[in-house]
Amino acid sequence: MKYTIKYTVRSSRDLLNGVIWYEEKRRGLGFEFLNSIENSLFKIQKNPELYRIIKSPMRRCLIRRFPFSIYFSTEKQAIVIHAIFDNRMNPLKLLAVLKPPD
Repeated sequence: MKYTIKYTVRSSRDLLNGVIWYEEKRRGLGFEFLNSIENSLFKIQKNPELYRIIKSPMRRCLIRRFPFSIYFSTEKQAIVIHAIFDNRMNPLKLLAVLKPPD
């Protein structure tokens, strides 16, 4: 089964900020970052259970080449992307992502 991808407001912002940051470092690097994210999302869509549960129901996919992780959950027919987290950041910032919704 192939799942659809849904982004939260936070994850959309994370992705945009990452693309802009890398593009400012070197022209074209932002698009390489985006391509790495899209490749990982394609793999997640094909088999989300392949990825380790960090805190139920949240799973993590490490991104190749870039120090980022995708935090997601599976809900019915969709993969919900909760964060695209820069692994160099303070890990305490992840608590907001991993906190279950009220």
